[in-house]
Amino acid sequence: MEPLKTKPLSEIGERQLVDFIRKRFNVVDDDVYVDLALGLMLKGDGFRLDYTAGGADLYDMGWKAVTAAVSDVLSKGGKPLYVLISFGLPKDLTQREAESLLLGVEDACKYYDVKVVGGDTNEGNWIDVFVLARPFCYKPPLFVNSSVDLIITEPIGYTELIFSSEREIGSNSIFSGRLKHPLVRKELINVFEEACQSIVYSTDVSDGLLVTLNNISRRLSLEITISALPIADEVQEKLSSESVAQKAELKDFLAKGGEDYVTVLVVEPRETEHVKRILERWGFRPKTIAIGRPGKGVFYQGSPLSPVGWDSFKGWA
Repeated sequence: MEPLKTKPLSEIGERQLVDFIRKRFNVVDDDVYVDLALGLMLKGDGFRLDYTAGGADLYDMGWKAVTAAVSDVLSKGGKPLYVLISFGLPKDLTQREAESLLLGVEDACKYYDVKVVGGDTNEGNWIDVFVLARPFCYKPPLFVNSSVDLIITEPIGYTELIFSSEREIGSNSIFSGRLKHPLVRKELINVFEEACQSIVYSTDVSDGLLVTLNNISRRLSLEITISALPIADEVQEKLSSESVAQKAELKDFLAKGGEDYVTVLVVEPRETEHVKRILERWGFRPKTIAIGRPGKGVFYQGSPLSPVGWDSFKGWA
């Protein structure tokens, strides 16, 4: 095999690079770093400032960068407390534009009840957010030796309509709004407080459902069989439009989408209905989407599915 160092990142892809980095530094294969002895959970995430999917502007990018990082800690049973922000800003950016970006960060931090405590500035074109949180219901990725159910907290599919059909959908629709101004439900904290003993594992959906399910399969040594697609009713209604349907089919919502920022909970079958009732009490719309058994791989309608999703170096791959 050709050594990794001789290949361009466009060929290697983000997931292979992350796996290489994880093994190089002996990092646990999970979405966050947790030190239970210190009561500490850490996560970093970010975006290019010229990422304009759904019609996003700089305010939206500030909001989204905070939301992306907070989503990981909330979905892992953590209470976000503090954030550090690193800005790489173009030299020709105006003060007004910079203030718009900062306002997006500020409004998101107010919503998620976190405090900005520092960071860094440089010349460039990015925003990175680092969250410090308190783990109160963190479940590490451990081998599962029994059958489990996978519950998604909310239906998805909004972002895939934009990625596949932006011209038909329009940048001012509720679908593009979900993409450029995503919202992670703070009530997740209440759900984890009530359902903690029933949860085996949890993670968010931010790079596409297939990536998330393959991560769960690999981390918990599970063979996952998808039983239902959690596509929102309003998305399926939009799909009835012929012009949209030509570009976006139901199968695309497994391979593409992403940035939905909902949570997948892994629970024992006897706890499934209990956890779903808790979710419903807090205003979520949960659905059992898959069954997991000891093994490996993700399957849908009898066929294996690879972790296709957004790759920062390859695009959709």
